[in-house]
Amino acid sequence: MNIEKLINNAKFLIFDFDGTIADTSTIHEKAFKKVFESFGININYKEISGKSTKEAISHLIKMNNLEIKAEDIKKLIKNKQSVVREEIISSPNFKTLPYVREFIENVYGNYQLAIASSGSRETINLAIKKLKLKKYFNLILCSEDVEHSKPSPDIFLKVIQLANYKREDSLIFEDSQNGLQASMAAKIPFIDINIYPFKKTITYLH
Repeated sequence: MNIEKLINNAKFLIFDFDGTIADTSTIHEKAFKKVFESFGININYKEISGKSTKEAISHLIKMNNLEIKAEDIKKLIKNKQSVVREEIISSPNFKTLPYVREFIENVYGNYQLAIASSGSRETINLAIKKLKLKKYFNLILCSEDVEHSKPSPDIFLKVIQLANYKREDSLIFEDSQNGLQASMAAKIPFIDINIYPFKKTITYLH
């Protein structure tokens, strides 16, 4: 993969949020474990990482053959999101991943920037406000904006449509398996930040 070519050919940069811009994976994992504590199930966070809370909870219920009423599922979703938001507000350790801020500041003005996240709009807005990143993004799409969350390509296809960019002019930054599958399904160039973290990619900027 020619990272330099990918970055310098792109005009529109699309960032996942959780695990890509901010180190929220532990927050989400803890929240899922907390709300499912009474069910006595094992949660493999990698399986649900990148999915919306609603789809992640549906997946956990199905995989563990749980029988939960519709109104109780809604409560689980609400409780999980509340736990995450409380943690974002209260945690002094909530911050961007290494070199993310520097990368965003470097590309700002030379590219159009967007966030395409499976997180809820309230949570993402809260997070980027706390991180002082909102001004950098022209477009922010969240779980409410599409019917199916990652690994469906819906959110990536919608964001390039709204921004009026072609697939080949766009570049996605992702970390989760579901997000990477969504990028491939959308047929949009992408960078797996687990392999090429921002510390590396920043060196390819002209």
